[in-house]
Amino acid sequence: MKKKAVNNSLALKNRRLKPTAVPSVFTNRPVSMRANLPSSRYTKVSMTQRFRKEQERHDELVKGYLEQRKVQDFNFLVTQISAEKMPAKFNLLTHEDYLLFISVVFDHNNGPRIESSFQIQPDLSFALFCHEAKVSRNDVNHISADGKIHYVDDVPNILAFLAGYAATKKSKLLSVEHRVEDICKFVETQDDLVVSQGSFNFSTEQLKLSFKSPNQRRYSPTLLAAALLWQNTSPALYKLLSTVDQSVCLPSVRHLQRFGQNLSVETGISPSTVEYLKSRLSSLNEREKILSVIFDEVYSSRRCEYSNGHFYGYYEEHAHLRPFCALC
Repeated sequence: MKKKAVNNSLALKNRRLKPTAVPSVFTNRPVSMRANLPSSRYTKVSMTQRFRKEQERHDELVKGYLEQRKVQDFNFLVTQISAEKMPAKFNLLTHEDYLLFISVVFDHNNGPRIESSFQIQPDLSFALFCHEAKVSRNDVNHISADGKIHYVDDVPNILAFLAGYAATKKSKLLSVEHRVEDICKFVETQDDLVVSQGSFNFSTEQLKLSFKSPNQRRYSPTLLAAALLWQNTSPALYKLLSTVDQSVCLPSVRHLQRFGQNLSVETGISPSTVEYLKSRLSSLNEREKILSVIFDEVYSSRRCEYSNGHFYGYYEEHAHLRPFCALC
């Protein structure tokens, strides 16, 4: 079947509709359907001026909000806190002398325990605790710079910080260090519990150092003196203990060299002293050359100190109690 030919002469030359084809103005429409055209923007105001006005309006709203939320006294805070929505994991304990927020976790082995707590005193100062260790208020300086509650919103913000802080590694290390400190303080009051005080002090110091990176470690004078002796006795063994095996937290060899570079191990009388005695002896008569030498023991406290590159009171891996002196 043949297709009919299309007469191109009948094609529209102008495919756009005329303005009168569809009515665009309805004269008899209801008033409710008549939309008012928006007024044109005032073009003489620059974008910077419009932004400044918007910022001033925002600042006024913030100022008004903060004035309403500003804490006047402790009783005002108690009234406002009772109507506030706090993080779900914290429970409020109200007392006439303080406000206490606690977060309780349940352990199947040890039972329930307090994970973190937030205490507010009547003077609006506060204290933070996490895993039975006190948290420094410097960690919440972005909320309260002076360690006091100034606005009602400070309380939920600090609680939100504590909820996240309890799960961090820093809080767990702080808890372990706090427990080690408690053990040391308890043992200091109970002298009969520890047979060897030196080994206990060494163990507790090693335990504290194991939680810190090498750049953050601070060594006691006793450990520095012992490490210097060990390194001079057997450098290979010291390297094995400190770097290869890492079984003991010890200062690096470079650190010991920096401490021991001014340490002199020479014995006897210095040459300058000998020359002085020779010149002094030549001017003495026979009676003045007679002197007395007295040997005695001087009791002192058992201590090892480091001062100006020198170690005092440490000999043969022990701190001296009775140095032997010769008095002339």
